[in-house]
Amino acid sequence: MAVWTVEQPTEFLAFVRDDRLLALWWLIALRGLRRAEVAGLRWIHLDTDRRERAITCQLVHTDHGLFPCPPKSASSQRGIALDIDTLRLLYRYERVQRGGRGTAWLPSTPMFTRENGRQSIPTTSATASTNWS
Repeated sequence: MAVWTVEQPTEFLAFVRDDRLLALWWLIALRGLRRAEVAGLRWIHLDTDRRERAITCQLVHTDHGLFPCPPKSASSQRGIALDIDTLRLLYRYERVQRGGRGTAWLPSTPMFTRENGRQSIPTTSATASTNWS
């Protein structure tokens, strides 16, 4: 497994700072979430009082479609501490998502969606947001 140097996440986040999915990239780069975990996030599991995000589900892509299932291992079910900068990014993204086109926003809405409000599906490529279909 390749591990980023201290400089690499900073450079990457600077590169995607104007991307609609900056909050997604932030969580992956700085909080260590896996793609399947990010795809499984729902707003309802964001605890703003405790400044924590529960990781309880991941989306698994099979030949029969996407299926929610528990994280990769028992230790993967965890809470992720959220600093104030992360919360600000999530709140800003939530406002964009609520005001976007497509399906209605609900607390059970996937945290990261396409611009039209439909579920984002991570591909196996590790490049920028164009690969989140």
